[in-house]
Amino acid sequence: MPNSSIKEHIRTLNQIIAYGNTIPAIPYGEKLAEFVYEAFKSINNIERCTVCLKHLPKSIGNLSDENCSNCKFPSSPDKYPCELKSKTQVKKIVIGTFQNEYGHIAFEVNPDFSDELLSILHNFANTVAITIENHFQKSELKKQNSELSAAKQRIEKDHQFLERLNNSLINVVFTVRFSDKKIKYVNNSIKNVFGYLPEDCVNKNTNFLYPGEENYSDFGNKLQKAIENNQDSFTTEHIFKRKNGETFPAEVTTTFLKENENITDVIFIINDITKRKKADQALKESEAQKEAILNGISARIGFLDTDFRFIWTNNASAKSVDLHPDEMMGQQCYRLWANTEKVCQGCPAEKAMKTGKKVYNTVTTPDGKIWEASGNPIFDYNGKIIDAVEIANDITEKVKAQQTIIESEAKYRNIVNKSTDVIWTQDLSFHTTYMSSSIEKMLGYTVEEYMAMPVEKRLPEVSIPVAVKQLTENLQKVKNGEVDVETHTFHFEMLHKHKNGKLAWGEVYCSFLYDEEKNITGIHGITRDINDRKQAEQALKESEAKLRNIFENSTSLFYSHTAEHVLTYLSPQVQKMLGYTPEEAMVKWTELASDNPINEIGFQNTVKAIETGKRQPPYELELVRKDGRKIWGEVRECPVVEKGKTISIVGSFTDITERKKVEQELQRSEYVLNEAQKISNIGCWEYNTVTEETYISDKIFEIYGISQNKMFNPMEGVEFYHPDDKQLVLDSFTKAISDGTPYELEVRFINARGKHRWVKTAGKPIFENGEIVKVLGILMDITDRKQAEQALKESETKLKEKNEVFNTLLENLQHGVFMVSAPSGKPILV
Repeated sequence: MPNSSIKEHIRTLNQIIAYGNTIPAIPYGEKLAEFVYEAFKSINNIERCTVCLKHLPKSIGNLSDENCSNCKFPSSPDKYPCELKSKTQVKKIVIGTFQNEYGHIAFEVNPDFSDELLSILHNFANTVAITIENHFQKSELKKQNSELSAAKQRIEKDHQFLERLNNSLINVVFTVRFSDKKIKYVNNSIKNVFGYLPEDCVNKNTNFLYPGEENYSDFGNKLQKAIENNQDSFTTEHIFKRKNGETFPAEVTTTFLKENENITDVIFIINDITKRKKADQALKESEAQKEAILNGISARIGFLDTDFRFIWTNNASAKSVDLHPDEMMGQQCYRLWANTEKVCQGCPAEKAMKTGKKVYNTVTTPDGKIWEASGNPIFDYNGKIIDAVEIANDITEKVKAQQTIIESEAKYRNIVNKSTDVIWTQDLSFHTTYMSSSIEKMLGYTVEEYMAMPVEKRLPEVSIPVAVKQLTENLQKVKNGEVDVETHTFHFEMLHKHKNGKLAWGEVYCSFLYDEEKNITGIHGITRDINDRKQAEQALKESEAKLRNIFENSTSLFYSHTAEHVLTYLSPQVQKMLGYTPEEAMVKWTELASDNPINEIGFQNTVKAIETGKRQPPYELELVRKDGRKIWGEVRECPVVEKGKTISIVGSFTDITERKKVEQELQRSEYVLNEAQKISNIGCWEYNTVTEETYISDKIFEIYGISQNKMFNPMEGVEFYHPDDKQLVLDSFTKAISDGTPYELEVRFINARGKHRWVKTAGKPIFENGEIVKVLGILMDITDRKQAEQALKESETKLKEKNEVFNTLLENLQHGVFMVSAPSGKPILV
C-alpha cells in the first residue's frame, strides 16, 4: 500500500476515534462496527469488519486469529455484504467495553495484508480500548455524583429535623417512621407527660399511648385525611393515655417529613391541655349545674331587663305558657305570663327596680292561678340597676302538687333513659323489677328481653358466685350494724353475657332498698360498661413488658451527672459503647473525653446549662473507649433544677461514629469529583423540576467565566449561547423537561468575558414513578477540537487545490506542453 494511502487511513482512524468519543457506551458496538466498515471497505485486502461485545479474551489491544462463537465470524454477516476476491483470513482486534467486559473488532483480510497497516490497526485497537475505558470512568463519576447528591439531601433533611425538634422540646415530641409506624425518636418530656422514659418508647408502635383501639383508629383516620388532602401539617385535639392508665386530652401538631415527595417520617408535638380542659369543663359544669338547679326548681324564674323583656328563663316558666325558653327571649313578661298589655299590678320586679330592694308579693294571673312572687334587683359595677330577677311559685295547692309529681317523674325517666349507665332494681331473689333502656346499648338486649331472662342466662358461670358473695357479705354488714343503712353502698366488677355471645365487663354499684321499718326489700344498682378500661389495663401490662425489653436493648446510652460533672448513673449500654461497666465509669465525664478541640463546645454547653438551668442545643462529643479507640456521639441533655438551682444533668449519648465516617467520605468524594472535572474539562449540572433548584459544578462557572458566588438558573445560562444557537438550546432543554427527550448539541458560546467558544452541551431526564423529577447534564469546552477540525478542513481544501494544479501540470507534460510565468505574471504556453 502506498504511503499516501496509509496516511489517508491514519486520518480516517483519527476520525473514527473522535466519533467514538461522542457516542454513548452501551450502543457502542453496532455504531462503531458500521462506521469502521464504511471507513475500511475501500482499502485493498480488507473484505469486511464486525464488532462483538460478548467475547472474553485474556488481553486488550492485541490481534488474534481465533474464531468467535458469539458473532459466528468469519461467516459473512448480512449487514455488511461483500464479494470475496480471494481466500481470506480473520484478524480480530480485542477491545474493552462498558462495565469491564471485553470484546473485539474483527477484520477479514487477504493473506497479503500489509504488516504496516496491521500495525496501524493494532494501534487503533489500543486507542479504542482507552476511549471505551474513559466512557466507563465517566459513567462511574456520574454515578458517584448522584450518590453524593442523595447523601447531601439526606443530611439536609436530618438537619431540618433536628432544628424542628430543638424548637419544640417544651412539649412531647415524637418522630415516627411512616413505613412501620414505630417510634424513631422521643424527647425527655415523655416522662413528665406520659410517665415513660424515652428509651421505653423507641422502636415501638404508638398504639400504647391511646386509651383503646377505637381511639387509636380515630387518630389514624385524621392522619390519612391530612395525607389525602396533601397537607404538610395539621393540629387537632385527641385523648391519650398515661403509663398509670389515666387518660388526658392533648393538642397534637402533626408534621409530615418527605423525601422525593414520599413521606418518610411523621413528627408529633403533643401539648397536655388537661388543666385547660378541666378549667373549661369546670366552667361548663358550673353553668350547667346552675342552669340544672334553676331548671329543676318548680318556681317560674325569669331574668328581666328594665323593659321587662326576658333575658333568660327556666323550664318551669316556659312550661307555664307552653313555650320553649328560647321562644320567650326578648318578649315582655306581662304579655306571656299575664296576657296583658301593661305591667301587672303589684309586679315585684317593677317595684324592685324602682326601690333597689328585694320585694315579695302575691300575684293572681288572669287564668286564676295564684303565684307567690319575689323581685330581686341586679346592679352593675357602678351600682346602677340594670336587670331584675322574678321568681314565682304557683301556690294553687292541688294543681301544683299534681303538676309537680308529673313533671318530676317525666324528668327522672328522661334522665335515666338517656344515661349511658344501666340503672336497675331487683328483689333479693335477683328478680329484676326495673331496667333502664341503656341495657340495649351495653348488652344488646331490649328491656323486655332482659327482664324476662333468669339470672343464670344473664351472667356467665364465673360471675354468679361473685354476685352472691357481694350480696351475702353486705347483707351481713347491715344485719350486724357495721354500716349506716342510709348511706351504705358497695361495688364490684364482674362479667356479663352480651346478646352476640361475647362477654362484657361491667362495674356494679349497689345500695339496698328499705321499707318503712328499715327492712331490706331489694337492691338498687347502676352497672357501667368498663370493657375499654379492662382492655386498656391488659394493654398496659403488655406495654410494660415491652418497654422493659426496649430499655434493655436501646441503642443510646443514658446518664446523669452532678453539677460538678461527676457521673452518678450510666445505663447498661455503657459497656457496649465504651467498654466500661457502669461502676468503672463513675468518674467525671470529662475524663472520658478525647483531646479533640471540638469537645470544648460540649463542655461549654454543659456549663451553660448548669449556670442557667436551661436546656442547651445538642452537641457532638468524641470519647475514648477503655481499649483506646475513639467514638463519636451526639449528646442531648437537660438540667434538673430545684429551687432555682441546677442539681444535676440528665442526658443521652447516641453513637454517630458511622455517620461521621460517611460525612468525611462525602467531603473526600466531593473533592475527587471537582478534581476529576478540572482534569476532564467537563462541568456537570442538575436541574430539579419539582423544586426548580439548580446544582452547578465549579467547572461550569469556569466555562461561563462568572463568579461561583453568583446566583444562577438555567434561563440565565441560555443567554450565553450564540444568538443563532440560543433557541435550539432552549427548545432542547424545554423538551427534556416536558416530555423526557434527552439532547446532545455542539453549539457556539460567548462567555462572560466576551470570548467566543464552542461547547458541547447534553441533558438527560431522570424519571421517578413515571414523572420527570430532574435533568442531569454536562457542559464541555470543545473550542480546541473545533479549531483543529476547521484547520484540517482548510488544509484539505488547500491540498485539493494543489493536487488539481499538479494533475494539470502532469497532463500538460504528457502532451509536451508546460506553463511558465512571464515577468509580467501571466502564464506562457511553450
